[in-house]
Amino acid sequence: MTRVDELDFNDIPTIPEYYKGKTIFITGGTGFLGKLLIEKLLYSCSDLKHIYLFIRAKKGVSPEQRLENLYKNSCFDRLRKEKSGLFHSKITVVPGNMIEKDLGMSERDRAFVLENTNIIIHAAATVRFDETLDEALETNLIGALKLIELAKLTRNLESYVHVSTSFCNLDYERVIQEKMYPPAADWREIREIVYNTDPAALRVLTPKLLGKFPNAYAFTKNLTEHAVYELRGKLPIVIVRPSIVTGCMSEPFPGWIDNFNGPVGLLTAAAQGILRTVYADKDAKNDYVPADIVIKGTLIAAWTRGIKKLDKTDDIPIYNACVGEEQGTSLTELHAMGEVVTPLIAFEYTLRPIYVIYTHSKFFFTINMLISHFLLAVVVDTILRVVGGQPRLLKVQRRVLIANIALEYFMTRTWCFANDNFVRLPSLLPPQDRDQFHYKTAGVKLPEHLYNAGLILRRDLLHQNEKSLPKWRKIYRWQSIIDRIVSYTFYAFISWWVLGRLLATAV
Repeated sequence: MTRVDELDFNDIPTIPEYYKGKTIFITGGTGFLGKLLIEKLLYSCSDLKHIYLFIRAKKGVSPEQRLENLYKNSCFDRLRKEKSGLFHSKITVVPGNMIEKDLGMSERDRAFVLENTNIIIHAAATVRFDETLDEALETNLIGALKLIELAKLTRNLESYVHVSTSFCNLDYERVIQEKMYPPAADWREIREIVYNTDPAALRVLTPKLLGKFPNAYAFTKNLTEHAVYELRGKLPIVIVRPSIVTGCMSEPFPGWIDNFNGPVGLLTAAAQGILRTVYADKDAKNDYVPADIVIKGTLIAAWTRGIKKLDKTDDIPIYNACVGEEQGTSLTELHAMGEVVTPLIAFEYTLRPIYVIYTHSKFFFTINMLISHFLLAVVVDTILRVVGGQPRLLKVQRRVLIANIALEYFMTRTWCFANDNFVRLPSLLPPQDRDQFHYKTAGVKLPEHLYNAGLILRRDLLHQNEKSLPKWRKIYRWQSIIDRIVSYTFYAFISWWVLGRLLATAV
């Protein structure tokens, strides 16, 4: 098989030329990465023929209404401004559901997809760490298998991108390579066990089935990779494994984010004074990758697969979409950055200035959680009840504890991911594509990145007015001064009391 980097750029299409006239079928389009995929495709490859967006009804909201709500997101600001009308002219909703028979698609929609689709990007998955095994298996594995069956029947399929996760091979090596590791289990056997075991019994059996895996999410993503890998040489597949995805570096604009996942979520809780203790190794490093880098890499990977004819001897390329082992960030470093950017972001109505204790001791974590989280929450909620307000801090602290428990496995270990294949992708770009699609994983300025993402999060997710920034920056400065005075007074009193007792005992 001829490698892409061995081809003459004069003989292959640029990325916009390749996507021109193509129809792309996308699952997970309403998610974080899905929004960016759609936006980048429409903005940089505007001559694509069509995007079929697979959307399910959710909480009584129809797929069509969810599409309209999607377009209102700030992610599409530059598209609305510079290419008005393109979104609605190029996107068609395909109603369905990953867990239903034949993906819940109508015969008419299925026929259209099979006849016209050239590229499939499968980004749908359940990413909840507390999902039960049967629920995670149904969406992540069974849904992927149904989509593969659809792909096998697609008449003009050129590229199939399976979006996985860098965290699906946690029990093998310190540095996770861009390769297929041995499976955690036989996916067919696990499927049969889940289908034929009573739910109550399955909950008891789950820890044994998961083995070294911390949750059903990582376990089922591992199984799904192996189910997909069985199609090597039969379908034009590439696998993309993002690490911890954060806000955007530059596109569609710096800092864009639509969730509280990753370091921005930690920063938000800490900056609001809600998060004060974390069970973690403060020196453990994690890989934080900007979302737009993942998107560019995904679209380049789809292009590299699509411009080559499939050979039955072809392996499946695997790309760890991450910044790499040399670029990891420890919690200590992350917290130091948070202390710098928090006064600048200045969230409204913060409870207290940022200060987080990272401990690897279950005892101290429990004590700190009881005092700094729950005791304070009870006091604040009691005051809110007295003044006629709505008590809510205790409920928030319960969610913080649940998040702490869910992330414990990942916060106490260092994960490193080799990314040679992913780093190499931009070097394959024709010169004309480098302005729109080139990226660098090294040298990401995380403090600036966190600051930009924090401002977008403040505006879009917390719905706080940008005009209030000067006011709340000033309030935060006074909060910090008062907090230091109270802390110093408290410790001075404790020291005075202890010293007095010691002197009294000596006398």
